[in-house]
Amino acid sequence: MEISSPVSQVYINDDNIETFVCINNFYSLVEPRNTISCDLILSFINCKGIPILKKNYDMPFNGSRFLSIKNIFLEEGIFSKLGA
Repeated sequence: MEISSPVSQVYINDDNIETFVCINNFYSLVEPRNTISCDLILSFINCKGIPILKKNYDMPFNGSRFLSIKNIFLEEGIFSKLGA
C-alpha cells in the first residue's frame, strides 16, 4: 500500500553536504496494536527521467531506516558529477 505519492529531491554530496533519508514505519504510529511490517521502496531517476536504481528495504513493526544516498550509490557502483 502506498502512503504517499512520489517525492522529488535534489541531492548534493560533497565535502560539506551529504543527503540522508530517515523513514519510520508509519503504520506502527497509527495503529500500534497491529504488528504491521511494510516495505520501503526508494527509486532513483536521473535528470532525463531514466530509472537508475531501485532499492527495497523491509520495515519491521516500529522499525526505522536512516540511509545515506552517497553510500547507497557507492555500494551499487553508481557515480555522478553532482552526487555520490
